[in-house]
Amino acid sequence: MSDFSKDPRFHFQVEMQPVADNLYRSIIPSIVSIERFPKGTERHILDREFAIDVEFTLLNKMILTVQEKFRTFGQGYSDVTVEYENNPVEHTPGDWYYLAAQLYFNGWASEDKTKFEKWILLDWLQVVLETQKGNIPWRIRENRDGRAKASFVYASMTIFPANCIIASSWAKK
Repeated sequence: MSDFSKDPRFHFQVEMQPVADNLYRSIIPSIVSIERFPKGTERHILDREFAIDVEFTLLNKMILTVQEKFRTFGQGYSDVTVEYENNPVEHTPGDWYYLAAQLYFNGWASEDKTKFEKWILLDWLQVVLETQKGNIPWRIRENRDGRAKASFVYASMTIFPANCIIASSWAKK
């Protein structure tokens, strides 16, 4: 197994976490703590089994669970992606099939990595229900970057029904 901590994508994710945390707190002011589940820790099972990356604890001690995806500047996209098959050759199910987070964040970082230029925070339950109804036109794509083999589904950030969007860079609630 390769050492994930040497991957530039890992360093980018870590670098953007404080930026995301500030944004989360501006959207949900009652957040009192934010916990992530790094590989090799006991709680990493939440990521491995349920695609949960983050847990927010609120003032009233209730929690919200989140999957987050930070994307690099300049790729020219404005889509939401979810891992579809971890290994398309063997048809190993990816996050799409077992994502149990309550919220899904997808953000495109600014060039200087001080903010997210484009971002969306989704109510994942509503996304699942609207997908089931056929109201979100997801598409499947093989990974093209050469470093990862997973395929993914994607949809434009701007096509999600209003009931799916908690907040976004263009239409904050």
